[in-house]
Amino acid sequence: MPLPGLAPLQGWERPFKFEWDQHLLISFIISLLIVGLFVYLAAKLTGESEGYGTALATAFVGNLLAYLVLILISGWLGIVLAIVVWGAVAAGFYRTRWLKGLFIGIVAWLLMALVIWIMDAVAR
Repeated sequence: MPLPGLAPLQGWERPFKFEWDQHLLISFIISLLIVGLFVYLAAKLTGESEGYGTALATAFVGNLLAYLVLILISGWLGIVLAIVVWGAVAAGFYRTRWLKGLFIGIVAWLLMALVIWIMDAVAR
């Protein structure tokens, strides 16, 4: 039974195909390390002084929550919510305002998606 108000979302396909196999785990670990570097660089661009450890923790939590959002919610709504989650995670770890956290989150999320796409293509 469709939920009230969500009828337009019925039938949307997920933007990414998730399979719980070794490729996903390898992609997650490599993207964590790479996106951690990108989070670190994005944070430095915004004037943050935290180190790579904070960026790695942000990348881990951001990747994990973004994966969960994209698995549970399909279509553009899932993508937008994953980006918002990244912004919230970045703002929380860097103790900054939403706008700066959202900037860090958007940069990190876009780079995460790119790295996952590349790693998936290489792994297959």
